[in-house]
Parts: sequence; C-alpha cells; structure tokens
Amino acid sequence: MSTNDYPNATSVQAFLDYYFPGVQECDLSPSDHKMVQQLLLDGMRMLDRVDSAVSQLRYSGWPSIRNTDKGTE
Repeated sequence: MSTNDYPNATSVQAFLDYYFPGVQECDLSPSDHKMVQQLLLDGMRMLDRVDSAVSQLRYSGWPSIRNTDKGTE
C-alpha cells in the first residue's frame, strides 16, 4: 500500500464527497479548507511511514513463522 495507490489522496473534494456528501469544496471557509488539506497531508505521511515499515519488515524476512491464515496464503 502506498499513497500512489490513492490518486485522490490530496483531493479536498474527494474527501468531502466520501465523508460529507453534498458539501462542496467552495462551501468551506479558508481556515476549514486549510485544515482539511493538512489532515490529508498528515494521512499521506502516515501511510508512507506504514508502507516503509512494512517494507523493512518484509526485507528482514519477518514474520519467521508460517502464516496459518488460509485466506491469505
């Protein structure tokens, strides 16, 4: 998973469409718009950190135990 998997990850309107249907980007005050942009940026950074940590775990050979979940084998 990477932020590249989310082409609308920085789209304020996509965020509004998903979480607040019917609200348009132009309805937001400048401060609310900035807050949503910062929230989206923080979320992208978090996804990048998770992706990096997972990549490091995979590179190190983790987990060393056999996966017993039949649905993911």
